[in-house]
Amino acid sequence: MGSVNKPDDEEGWSKQEAEWHDSLSIEEFVDLNMLSSYGVQDEEDAQKLKKLRESYEAATALIAGEYVFECWECDGRGAIEVIVDEHGLSQEDCSDCNGEGVQYVDEEEAAERIDGGYTPLRTPSA
Repeated sequence: MGSVNKPDDEEGWSKQEAEWHDSLSIEEFVDLNMLSSYGVQDEEDAQKLKKLRESYEAATALIAGEYVFECWECDGRGAIEVIVDEHGLSQEDCSDCNGEGVQYVDEEEAAERIDGGYTPLRTPSA
């Protein structure tokens, strides 16, 4: 497709969702738009929808027990400022999230964060 049709973070899409959307073939993109506009009209549409859902789930699924939270260290920016010398600062990828801006945690860590008032960005899909 190309980045013209790639949803961005301002639309509330995760990186995985945007990558899935951008990976759609022209036919899949047209099918997705038609199904969104007109719904399922027949068995062929139902099969197209099923295929798109399976593709989406495979691209965005979390491992059972895995939660995603905004990175605490960089506040979700993916980078932190470090002192280079007495004259300036520099930006570096956050080592806590490897520059992604998010952290993947298990159920135990997620429970602690949720109890502390943090809301996960994503939760396991089953």
